[in-house]
Amino acid sequence: MLLTNVLSVVALGAATVLADGKAIMAAMNTIKADTAHLGATVASWRGDLLGVLAIAGESFGLLDDLKKGSRTADRSAPLTQDEALAIATVTADLATEVNKTLSAIIVAKPRFDRLLIVSPIILINLEAQQKATADFSAKVVAKVPKDLQAIAQSLIQPINDAFKKAIARYQIRL
Repeated sequence: MLLTNVLSVVALGAATVLADGKAIMAAMNTIKADTAHLGATVASWRGDLLGVLAIAGESFGLLDDLKKGSRTADRSAPLTQDEALAIATVTADLATEVNKTLSAIIVAKPRFDRLLIVSPIILINLEAQQKATADFSAKVVAKVPKDLQAIAQSLIQPINDAFKKAIARYQIRL
């Protein structure tokens, strides 16, 4: 009986560790899907106020999923080399999607400007998403094996650069 209980605990612990890389990848895939959906909504937006509400809702959903992803990464055990390599592929795909979405947000700025207070709200939201993205990224990189962390950082850099570009475009120039 005792042996059965010990084996159950060990099996549960092993399953939890094996699921960590998968949990982080699932969070990243959710964030990627949210990002793609937001980008498509922004790209097809016609400049109306009702469309802004849809964009805001999707944007807040993305922010929430970034925060959930941070909690998942924070609770995860260190990644194996194989998990880290799998996450690298997902990260590259995510970076491409983030870049497309932020480019769509930059292109949409003149339409947001016509609604007066919308561009400053977009800026605040971009800054919040940048902060949440940085937090999520840092927590994921911390779980990557030490010898791969520099590579992980380099995969994240295009996301950081895209946010800087979008935020710079939305900052108020006097």
